[in-house]
Amino acid sequence: MKTLRYILFLPWLTTVLAVYGQTDVRQQTPSDFEKIYVQTDKPFYAQEETIWYKLFLVNARDNTPSPVSDAVYAELHDPQGHVVFRHLHQVKDGTANGEFPLRGEYPGGRYTLVAYTRWMSGQGKESYFRKELIVQQVITPRLLLKLEFGKRAYAGGDEVEANLEVTDLNNIPAEDAQVTADIRIGGTTADTVHAVTREGKAQIRFTLPEELDTADGILQAVVSFRGSTSPSVVPFLSFSITYRSVSIPKEET
Repeated sequence: MKTLRYILFLPWLTTVLAVYGQTDVRQQTPSDFEKIYVQTDKPFYAQEETIWYKLFLVNARDNTPSPVSDAVYAELHDPQGHVVFRHLHQVKDGTANGEFPLRGEYPGGRYTLVAYTRWMSGQGKESYFRKELIVQQVITPRLLLKLEFGKRAYAGGDEVEANLEVTDLNNIPAEDAQVTADIRIGGTTADTVHAVTREGKAQIRFTLPEELDTADGILQAVVSFRGSTSPSVVPFLSFSITYRSVSIPKEET
């Protein structure tokens, strides 16, 4: 009789364990299973250039190729949020390559690269990968800007010093020009610095965050002088960078 009781008990125990297991899975978020990271050849572009990118689809726990999905959607959204490109990539060994040819057909501004899998789309857009890119509008300048950094490479926590020279088209220094510099790291504004030129020169100083998880950094300086405004977008983290909080699969050689 005892044997019969044990036999009846085991199916009940199996059912209970299955229910608890299903509950644990439902409580997990999409990022617990797979994640996407996209590298671009640079963080800003002219209107006639092509955006080249490489995407990584990996297991969220160990950065190995994801066993969940084998295809990734990559989109480029314009400053108004409209989708101007959508590509579907078949992923091999966790990676795929693509491009968005701008060809001068789209306005300047801040664009967003969005990447996701079909599985992610069923879980919610909060799991999508997003990266902001800047497309520069081609304009005829009335001011000439020259921006030089103190050194070629920076790491987290470093103080950055940049020397800005502003002249008019006759190479005459712009006195008392108003300078607004936005420092953007990974598509997010990290700091804004204001300065005024003296004899056509101004110094821009700021400190990088201690923890950096991207090499995409730009300094966008906008100079106003006697009714003229001239932008200058310069990369300052495009050489060597010390990663402290992100692990990205090595590219094949």
